[in-house]
Amino acid sequence: MFAAVLEPRAAVEFIDAINWYKSRSIRAAAGFEKNVFDGISAICNNPYLYRKIKRHYRQRLIPKYPFSIIFFIDETENLIVVNSIFHHRRNPHRK
Repeated sequence: MFAAVLEPRAAVEFIDAINWYKSRSIRAAAGFEKNVFDGISAICNNPYLYRKIKRHYRQRLIPKYPFSIIFFIDETENLIVVNSIFHHRRNPHRK
């Protein structure tokens, strides 16, 4: 099993998204947060399940929300490095 770490960019995107959802609905914010944590947990359990999108980066969709978790696997450290919590309306070249 792998451990996970968020890069600073991903952490900022995650916090920004939670704050945006909180401004609309506490329930939506809590659901988003839970789905992201559940997604990261699922990635840690089986990271090779998710498709490669570019070189060594992989993607997992976040259910019910227009976001994806973009990550890569650091096998030497047994780490999942989350590079981005990516909103689907952003430029896909910035994943």
